[in-house]
Amino acid sequence: MYPLKKLAELPPKTRCKKIVLILSKLEHDLTVALATDVALATDVALATDVAEGYFCDLVVILSKDTALAQLVTADMAYPAIPLIRRINTLRHAIASYLGIVPAEWDFIQADTGLLDASQRQVHPFFIYMEDIRSPYNVGSIMRSAEAFGVEKVFLSPRCPKPDHPRASRSGRGAEKILPWEICTLGQAIEIAAAWNTKPFPVFALETGGTPIIKFSFPSAGLVIIGSEELGVSDSALAAADKSSGRVTIPMAGAKRSLNVAVSSGILMQAWFCALN
Repeated sequence: MYPLKKLAELPPKTRCKKIVLILSKLEHDLTVALATDVALATDVALATDVAEGYFCDLVVILSKDTALAQLVTADMAYPAIPLIRRINTLRHAIASYLGIVPAEWDFIQADTGLLDASQRQVHPFFIYMEDIRSPYNVGSIMRSAEAFGVEKVFLSPRCPKPDHPRASRSGRGAEKILPWEICTLGQAIEIAAAWNTKPFPVFALETGGTPIIKFSFPSAGLVIIGSEELGVSDSALAAADKSSGRVTIPMAGAKRSLNVAVSSGILMQAWFCALN
């Protein structure tokens, strides 16, 4: 574990960032220990005692710093509350103080604080974003794509890059572990096809197609997602119609339209479930 004396000597913000990483590792190690076979109960107890002592020392260090003492609550030293919950509470308090708000369910690498790419279960699914102008939508689509195991995302040259600050904000780190590339549709199909056999299935998310519950999703393929204003281009639709066609999300409301990131999420979840 990181030496407490050295930790106490760090500047407040640097110390906080380091403590977030330390707590992430403590939480991970405790989770693993608690899931261990009952026969190793002695080892589990030892690991818990060591973590408890180290955690309490971290709380003391924070309490002595006027600027950071507010992050420590009274129940963090209360033994009746499971240690893993106290660790989690403090980790999120410090992360919030730093402006870092990772989702509860994210797999985070303890040494970097970034999403753990090794946890990805990848499928031969590919996405082509065509002229989607909003960086927030690009980021949201990246986030859903990563969540449902998409292999790679391609973007037309007129799309904002996934590492654009606003795209990154809605992508929540997905752009750092999900491969992406700026290219033409033809190039995207050629690259995706190299992962499988030709002809490679291509389809479009567009109105006037097969309802999503009846659509035959390919075991590997590329879906074209167009902008909300213009939809999928005629040339891209032609490529889809020559291959696997179009898929449509039926709606019942008067508006009969969805945000492109929302519709993309619905599509990816349906594709994922159809093949799992």
